[in-house]
Amino acid sequence: SRLKKELAVAPKPPAKPPAKPPAKPDPKPTSAFLGVGHIDNEAGAQVTTVHPDSPAAKAGLKEGDVITAVNGKKVNSESLGAAVTVHAPGAKIKVDYLRAGKKATAEVALVDRDAFFAARSRNESGKKQPGHIVLGVTVEEDDKGVFAFAVENGFTGQAAGVQKGDLITHFNGKEVKTLDGLEALLKKAESGKEVSLRLVRGEETVDVVVLGSSQKGGAKLVSTKSTKAEKKEAAPVKPPPEEKKEEAGFLGVGVGSVEGGLEVEIVVPDSAAAAYGIQVGDVIKQVNGKKTTSIDELKAALGGASAGATVKVNLTRKGAD
Repeated sequence: SRLKKELAVAPKPPAKPPAKPPAKPDPKPTSAFLGVGHIDNEAGAQVTTVHPDSPAAKAGLKEGDVITAVNGKKVNSESLGAAVTVHAPGAKIKVDYLRAGKKATAEVALVDRDAFFAARSRNESGKKQPGHIVLGVTVEEDDKGVFAFAVENGFTGQAAGVQKGDLITHFNGKEVKTLDGLEALLKKAESGKEVSLRLVRGEETVDVVVLGSSQKGGAKLVSTKSTKAEKKEAAPVKPPPEEKKEEAGFLGVGVGSVEGGLEVEIVVPDSAAAAYGIQVGDVIKQVNGKKTTSIDELKAALGGASAGATVKVNLTRKGAD
């Protein structure tokens, strides 16, 4: 039939384009560790701290060096961490840096962060003289201070309630600004005695007292106090006090121009002019040593004198000065 023929010759629908594969998610950061503290610099990430025995230390990086690239990709302080943790522990990376303005390159073998600090904590525990507490907190330093990165179970830091991300601002009442400063304070803290920490956690400040210990499981919390920063409302701005304008002085005469001066036509009762005996018909020739041949000159000679000010008036009366 005709219908069948039309269906038989109908064009085939266009083939659908193949579906695009879903985008691969960004790789999760690994626990790879370089071993430097750093801050922003115009050229890259300026090294502020090099952890002893870290990959960076073994590769010869020093404080003051400016890391400019990792594997040829430019970095700054914000992007350096991601440029490292995109690699697995054990990987070797090429680090370009500046030292005293001169370019240099180092090959660095990354290690596992947790394994590095666990080994360091064990080594420091063994090296410490008996009686010195072990905080058991892995810390990092940046331009804001010293932050807790990881807390080891059973030691003084965990007993004090230290959490990852806490800013450690004080230890035993002393301000903590650097990793070296914190380590120096820890060496003076004896096991079995109370120590205090101040932690900043977002808008919260936590003051802790803990019985410190050099042994795992030996530390005990004594007290903790938490305060949240109060939002202070800005005080209303007071308008500046209005300047007190002095009342302008008033001589108390009406005048008209005549040859050589101004003739007094009116003397206001109880005015300064009346009080000092100025009379109708007097001719004012000078005020404060200035000629007064017009009303404008009289105003200028008075100079906006305030009420109570003294002025000198030279005048003639019936031809006599």
